[in-house]
Amino acid sequence: MVDRCMEFIKALGISCQYLAKAEISNDSLNDVLKMFGQSMNVSGVSLLRKRYRNSKSYLFEFVAQWSSFGDEIRSLPDPLISQNLPPDWIVSLNEQRPVVGKDTELFLLGATSNLLLVPVFCEEQFSFVLTFSDFQHCGVDGTMQELGMAAGNILGLWAKNIQTEMQHAEIMDFIPSPVLVLDSSGSVKAMNKAIEEVPGWSTEKTGKIKQTEINKKNTHSTVSTLAKDFADKGIFVPSKSGTIYDICDRPYGTIHYMEDVTREREIAKNLRRSETMYRTIIDFAGVGIILFRKDRILYYNERLAEFLGIAGRIITLADFMNWIDSSEPEVRKFFQKPSQKINNPTTFEFSTDDREEGLRHYQGYGRVIGYENRPAIHFILDDITEQKELAKIARMNELRLQHEDRLTALGVMAAGIAHELNQPLNTIRVISDTSLFGRDQGWELNEEEIFDGFEMISKQVLRMSDVIHSIRNFAREDRGKLDNIDPNDAIKNVFSMIGKQFEAHGIHIEMDLETYLLPIRGNLNALEQVIMNLVVNARQALEEHRQFNKKLWIKSGTRFNQFFIEVGDNACGIPDELRINVFDPFYTTKEPGKGTGLGLSISQSIVTEFKGTIKVYNNDQGGATFFITAPLSGDKS
Repeated sequence: MVDRCMEFIKALGISCQYLAKAEISNDSLNDVLKMFGQSMNVSGVSLLRKRYRNSKSYLFEFVAQWSSFGDEIRSLPDPLISQNLPPDWIVSLNEQRPVVGKDTELFLLGATSNLLLVPVFCEEQFSFVLTFSDFQHCGVDGTMQELGMAAGNILGLWAKNIQTEMQHAEIMDFIPSPVLVLDSSGSVKAMNKAIEEVPGWSTEKTGKIKQTEINKKNTHSTVSTLAKDFADKGIFVPSKSGTIYDICDRPYGTIHYMEDVTREREIAKNLRRSETMYRTIIDFAGVGIILFRKDRILYYNERLAEFLGIAGRIITLADFMNWIDSSEPEVRKFFQKPSQKINNPTTFEFSTDDREEGLRHYQGYGRVIGYENRPAIHFILDDITEQKELAKIARMNELRLQHEDRLTALGVMAAGIAHELNQPLNTIRVISDTSLFGRDQGWELNEEEIFDGFEMISKQVLRMSDVIHSIRNFAREDRGKLDNIDPNDAIKNVFSMIGKQFEAHGIHIEMDLETYLLPIRGNLNALEQVIMNLVVNARQALEEHRQFNKKLWIKSGTRFNQFFIEVGDNACGIPDELRINVFDPFYTTKEPGKGTGLGLSISQSIVTEFKGTIKVYNNDQGGATFFITAPLSGDKS
């Protein structure tokens, strides 16, 4: 027995050396089982691993097996299901107690006379079963059980070593960046899967690395050798390395952590390119841009500095406030106390007084945006001085054109105006000639008749004065000032000038004006011009296309909170192919010399200034109807 124990102890020592380099299911493990079996004089030794099929069910899988009947076993038996073993065996094994088997149950593990099952624990978990079959010269006494448990403990340490290596490998493979472990000679001892993805990688390159500064504990240095090796592939992999020590505090090797920063550098390069392009665009966009928060400017472009006339120093919010003219309180208020709830763009127009260039006009757009996870005011400024000047010139030209159109209309209606003045003059002449003739004839003039004549003369003079006043107002060149006006006044003024002329031409006028209307926002003279153009066109169409039953009507009223004017006739209407062009400038269907083609175009622009619309359609009486709408101002005064 003593010799057998000594032989087994010797086998344990040799087994430790074998297992230090062994992996699961390799030749070294088979040799260990062989030494265990021969030293304990058994016919067979098996090592089974406990493998779980799910959280509750497991089986015992053969890892290695030795038999005295055949030195090597080419194929391992099928796994044993845990339910095939006696329940009390499972209980004993889980409690780290060996199991001695007898009789027919031993056949499950290939034994014919006796059997010893030894539990192998790894990190306090039941993981393997070591079995010894058929002790040939003795029974399975306490000594054999102790020797078996010793062998199981050795295999438990081996299993723990294998499990630690597997866990370390899984941890390294989980690291997304390349990791290398090198020994003191520069050879690769371990690496993770991430390093295989590095272009140009090969173990030959890494094997050339010289290990330096690994003699001092806790030495860490930046190693660029690997980066240089991969530089020809366009990869930038700076590495951090640290020293690894063994249990005797001797330098064992180094571990290298490498990071592929190619993508990051490409992103940074693209970011710089985008930022440069963005700055170039905003600097040459021709508008000033400023980003500020409370009392601090976060960003401004070169164009804004040009607006302020400041160069060579940083612009402050106070500089910007001083630049804005003091007569712009709304804009100054916006910058002094900006609202943090400006979700929609806010538009401003303001002026600044430049010492060299004089008064300049600007248009600004302000909005709250997110900047560095905090709200900020983004403001864009555009110099609209030239646009203002051009708009002013265009407006003056438009007003001048309207004035010329009014004069043209007066020229067309000259005969009617002369008739309006001639009729009261004839009345005055008849009264005065009658008085003079009666004096020459020696009539006795009744005082009451004389005063009646004077009263008639006064009325006729007042009538002529009204006509002249209307003509003067209509013909004068105004600046298009808007005011609250009664549209009916414009209609009445036009017909006070030319109403009699329509009667002289046999044109029947129907006037239906709604009383007590709310005013509209507009210019009285301009509205008179629109009505004048429409009724003059109607009169000309009636004279050309109708000999009898000539009719013109004009209506006013309100609907849908808007004022409307309707001017219609029963002349000839407008063909469909021509109606779409009647408001175009210089478009006319009249003979040369009888129209400029500007009347309706000017009328449309005037109505647009009133924020209204003008439309035309053919009516059921054979003529054309023009329909004007404009919003009411709401002022009953």
